[in-house]
Amino acid sequence: MSEAAYVVNGPDPELPGQRQPDIHGRETLRDVVDWIHEARRRS
Repeated sequence: MSEAAYVVNGPDPELPGQRQPDIHGRETLRDVVDWIHEARRRS
């Protein structure tokens, strides 16, 4: 059986062009995608 992984990525309309790494973390979208691919390879 296959499992789906959904990642929601987009801007915060109240903070255009800004990111709060202390709140949201320092990982990039690429880091998250790589982590998902690695986790799927291991399962």
